[in-house]
Amino acid sequence: MDSVHNLLKEVNAKIKALDTAKQLYGEQLAPNFLVFDFVNTNETGLSWILASLLNPNGNHGQKTLFLENFIKICLPNIQDNNKWQNYLTNLPKADVKTEDTTTASQSYRRMDIYLFAKINDETFGICIENKPYANDQPDQLTDYFKELEKRNLTHKHIVYLSEYGEPSENSVKADILKIWHDEQVFSHVTYTKLVDWLTECKKDCQSHSVTEFLNQFIKFIQKQFMGVEDMNQENTVIESIMGNSTSLASAMRVYNAIPDVQAKLIEKLTEQLKQKFNEKSYLPTVTKMGSHRYAGFDIDCSSYGIEISFEFQKANYNELCMGYRMMDKQYQKGSPKFNELAEKVRLSLPNKNMKISDTWLGWYIPKFGYWQKDIEIWQKIEDGTLANEIMDEVELLYNNLIDKQIKVN
Repeated sequence: MDSVHNLLKEVNAKIKALDTAKQLYGEQLAPNFLVFDFVNTNETGLSWILASLLNPNGNHGQKTLFLENFIKICLPNIQDNNKWQNYLTNLPKADVKTEDTTTASQSYRRMDIYLFAKINDETFGICIENKPYANDQPDQLTDYFKELEKRNLTHKHIVYLSEYGEPSENSVKADILKIWHDEQVFSHVTYTKLVDWLTECKKDCQSHSVTEFLNQFIKFIQKQFMGVEDMNQENTVIESIMGNSTSLASAMRVYNAIPDVQAKLIEKLTEQLKQKFNEKSYLPTVTKMGSHRYAGFDIDCSSYGIEISFEFQKANYNELCMGYRMMDKQYQKGSPKFNELAEKVRLSLPNKNMKISDTWLGWYIPKFGYWQKDIEIWQKIEDGTLANEIMDEVELLYNNLIDKQIKVN
């Protein structure tokens, strides 16, 4: 295993050299300055940015460049489909909207991005559901598809934009999703794929300011969704790995060991949290930490009829939700008591932008919501600081129950 040790030693040395260079030339390079740190990058903000780029009449001035490449790179089901050729040859006629209200199923939802075009006797509609952070809502994609059907489109397509896998059965049943796949009316696109799209667009972009915006957008996606803080570091690691066959073999051994390393760190975090729960006299009713979907823990607040929950909504440590659930499962969304308490929860923590679901009185995604590719998260487990951050959120939720007297009876 000397080769593994030597590879890690080499990579660490090169990364330290990069960090030193950053410190020496920080004033000239400003390597950590990112415009998107000052831009609204919640779901609505990102949808607006994407829609602006996709709009052939957008103020980017690049006409159909972004829409054409988006379809070519991200939507092969449309690009290679003869039924859509009339649309593809008339992209300047595409109309792009955000927050387009639906009326099918009386759901009155809003499609994040909606692209429409009428070309001769044919109508084309593309619904893009943008899920950078939030959970799927009940029947959400199902309702959007019904809306597209209600609009009597000649050709329709749904795009699910999420880095963390395909939509859950909460949004659309698995058998229905399979039919959509088979009929080529559905595409799952990741934010990682958007980097390929934006990179391709840069090649033909005629505006320096727009190109610089694309560079910044790419950096944001790499940092936020791909866990890449610094592409220079990534390239340094790649160069070291590709240097020779011994380094490549060592890197693969490290890669294969990562799931076991993460499992060991999760065990460590579990013990850290158990100790902190004991110190606060909290009673965890469930502790099922791991890489599987719905891993997490619950804190018993039985005197209030409520439990504090910490749960990953997707596998591989993604989409962590925290919030409140009813301990008595007879209470479901829609019942008077559930609705009463859910509203009380929402008003009690306005800064958390609480959402409700069938079983959650209120949930939110904390700042440490996505672990899989976040190097800093795993470092924080090792040094114990993540356990402290989790406990800060748990205490906030616990004290809120007491202060606002949120209880079933």
